[in-house]
Amino acid sequence: MVTSAAWTFSTADVAKSSSDLARKAALDGAPTGTGFLVGVQTAGRGRRGRTWLSPQGGMYLSIVLRPNCDKYLWPLLSFVAALAARETIENVLVSHQPKVKWPNDILVNNRKICGILLEVVEDALIVGTGINVAPIKADRAMPGHLSPTSLVELGDNVTTPALLATDYIDNLARRYETFNPTAFTPVRDEWMRHAAFLNQNVTVMDSGLKGRFTGIDEDGSMLLVDASGKTHHITTGDVVLMDDGN
Repeated sequence: MVTSAAWTFSTADVAKSSSDLARKAALDGAPTGTGFLVGVQTAGRGRRGRTWLSPQGGMYLSIVLRPNCDKYLWPLLSFVAALAARETIENVLVSHQPKVKWPNDILVNNRKICGILLEVVEDALIVGTGINVAPIKADRAMPGHLSPTSLVELGDNVTTPALLATDYIDNLARRYETFNPTAFTPVRDEWMRHAAFLNQNVTVMDSGLKGRFTGIDEDGSMLLVDASGKTHHITTGDVVLMDDGN
């Protein structure tokens, strides 16, 4: 067992998913900061029921949180986790500038290197984070979605999933322990400084809504200004840059 900033993570070579292990631990009463790092996930999952490709060499880490706030505020922790992951990746790829993509992906050079999934389990929140370390093939079955990239493809051949998980859990613990959900502005401001596609024209894939992405609101919703000047508050959906000419 690895200990980091009073939070811990155990390792498993193979599991259906790290979040399944965290879910079971949460139901058994595991405290905040209990994590599970898995070498290969045989049934990893992403947002909206999608499969998360999880070959050997990635960082697949899920952590149990027990937030001391109303559940309607829990989704804000997605932004906290994204900033912790972005910082972790930047610490490795010092010559790159990782970006946060609404709602909870991390991009490098407009390619996806990290995804985050939050799941509620009774009075606990599971934060599942996948960071591509080794190269990973693009999922050609998902048109319109960004191609993946990895630490190795971007020039890092040293960092292991365990080292990455240790740094990430440190960053997440520090941010979580100082997070005030009723004072979201500092998190929002930092997120905006690193936002992908800010002030660019995007499409919300699920609804087809198009407009200029101007930032996020205090509730974490995406602000999208359409051609008529109306501001839409988007709470769910996948966002992609609009094609040239659209």
